[in-house]
Amino acid sequence: MAERAVEVYERGFKLPSPAAASDANEIQRLTHLATQHFGADSMVTKAAALGAFVHHGTTPQGLRLSIEHAMQSELIKLVICTSTLAQGVNLPIRYLIVSGVNQGAERIKTRDFQNLIGRAGRAGMHTEGLVLFADPRVIDNNRTERWRLQAAVGLLNPENSEETSSSLLELLTPISSPDGRNTLPVPTADVLQAYFKRGYELQAWATEMGDAYQRLGFDQRSLTKEISSRQELLSALESYLMANRGVDNFENMLPRVRDLAAATLAYSLADEATKASLVQLFELSATNIEQLVPEPARQAAYAKTLLGAFDSTMVEAWVQERADALRALATPDDWLQAVWPLFIAVVDDKLLTGMQPPGISTQLAQGWMRGNSYRQLIDLAREAEASKPWGEDGRRKLTEADVLQFLEGCLGFDCPLVAAAVGQFLFGAAGLNDEEAGALNEFQKSLAYGLPSKLAVSTYESGIADRHIAQDVAFHIWLAGYEGFNFRGALPEYREVVASALAAYPSYFGSVFDSL
Repeated sequence: MAERAVEVYERGFKLPSPAAASDANEIQRLTHLATQHFGADSMVTKAAALGAFVHHGTTPQGLRLSIEHAMQSELIKLVICTSTLAQGVNLPIRYLIVSGVNQGAERIKTRDFQNLIGRAGRAGMHTEGLVLFADPRVIDNNRTERWRLQAAVGLLNPENSEETSSSLLELLTPISSPDGRNTLPVPTADVLQAYFKRGYELQAWATEMGDAYQRLGFDQRSLTKEISSRQELLSALESYLMANRGVDNFENMLPRVRDLAAATLAYSLADEATKASLVQLFELSATNIEQLVPEPARQAAYAKTLLGAFDSTMVEAWVQERADALRALATPDDWLQAVWPLFIAVVDDKLLTGMQPPGISTQLAQGWMRGNSYRQLIDLAREAEASKPWGEDGRRKLTEADVLQFLEGCLGFDCPLVAAAVGQFLFGAAGLNDEEAGALNEFQKSLAYGLPSKLAVSTYESGIADRHIAQDVAFHIWLAGYEGFNFRGALPEYREVVASALAAYPSYFGSVFDSL
């Protein structure tokens, strides 16, 4: 939509853009920040100059916060977003324009839509609100695609709202074939056993099931992918069970495991057969944990990593084999080179494990930690003709969204979790706060935020939560003579320097700074 807006205005569209109804100073500041992140020629920047702002999963943190603040303060008038923005933030929405009944490949839930339309015309903000369906296919294609009209009308009926559910119940749902026509005709108990298979064992199970039920549309690849995705959900359950392990022997603990299962929302929502399967899942998980790591103290340590039992054992073994060499690492770059193979082994991300050409993912990580802009990193991937796995054996070039997802999601979240687990197994309970963990601590934060210096990290963590602005502010403080690493410690003497640096950026950061 933003691309379309940019296109029509570049072709001479005469109506005033949304910027004409917005605060000119805020538009300039937001456009400036978008330029620093993506370059003057990017679609995001050009759309921002028109007063049309994009807010979705891969929007950088600082830009996302700035857009939300500007919208709440009625400084901007148009945000093109996924439904999560309007559901999660109390915005003064006058007009809600619904472009379609799907969210990506999935149909929007009726309860989500009902929540969404309730945001238009909020009491205390507007006296009325208007919700517009703006998908012309609903009427234009009504004869051949009548389902579109039926889906749109169905969303307006609150009686069609779905039942409240639980992610635990997703582990108990039958496995569907890729075309969605059939379910795997295997007892739930047998599927639950597959959740605890890894590597060759999982592939062998998936091959057996794929061969047996090929006529129903199942194959080894899709079954492996489905079980792997469910294992990610299982990690949260395992972490929960390990945190509640206690010191009793395993036989005495099992009744408590059953009680934990019975206390879940999933159990209260389930029918009798599903309740029995849920309890079985808890028991199987507890048994699997006990086989991997029988010591209660180690289970408690594993729970703190937020990783599953299998991944925790892998990280612990990796650390123990290299403990002396790891303690000798002195810089974030040293740590990146040392821990990268572990990231590939533990983090389930196809961009991390399957990006080509070889070495491009590491180059992106290095540039991210050095504070390179999103534009520079996107250009790096494009110039390298970077690609990702696609389909059965194909490949597809990385899009800008792929690069942002890799930076923000994989490098900024998944990998730092593993780095923190390394710190715990290397330095004990103190983990990254241990006196000897300085280089690892610096690496983990540099990776999490994409920042190159301790002062920039401190600035970011103090509330100036934007990669570019944190670096800019840190640079101005250093240029003014500050030689420390603590942003708040610099404020008494360099407050005016910070205020001057923030003057060019969105008002959100000025409001954060005023509160410090």
